[in-house]
Amino acid sequence: GKTTSAYSTSMASSMAFASPGRNPQEQKQEKQRLVLIGGGHAHIQVIKALNKASRPADLAVTLIDCQKSASYSGMVPGTIAGVYQPEDTLLQLEPLANWAGIEFIHRKVVDIDLDNNLIFVENDLDNPIAYDALSLDIGSTSRGYY
Repeated sequence: GKTTSAYSTSMASSMAFASPGRNPQEQKQEKQRLVLIGGGHAHIQVIKALNKASRPADLAVTLIDCQKSASYSGMVPGTIAGVYQPEDTLLQLEPLANWAGIEFIHRKVVDIDLDNNLIFVENDLDNPIAYDALSLDIGSTSRGYY
């Protein structure tokens, strides 16, 4: 099938998950899965907006990131100036995901099968992650920072 690396850009343009040919009754019972790859700034806002209190009951959300934290770049100048400590600029992804009631997978995405809606993560290639909608926002990182 057609695949792409985790560094390409592919984003679901719609949150409409209805699939043609499915019985409407079946659709109501089946959870749709939105997968967010990366803890970039935009995904932080998506997570906040789709927290368990405001998310539709038929939507499951998963965040995948190879890091447990993401740097908030807006605080970097203050860190350089000595106002903040470097750890103060980090957004902790796992606690945020837990607060929002979404699944957090701490793994590196190594491949995406766009034809079959499957995501492959490092060290677990036999168990791809299925999705109905996918968004990539891997943010930025400094070389050597893992």
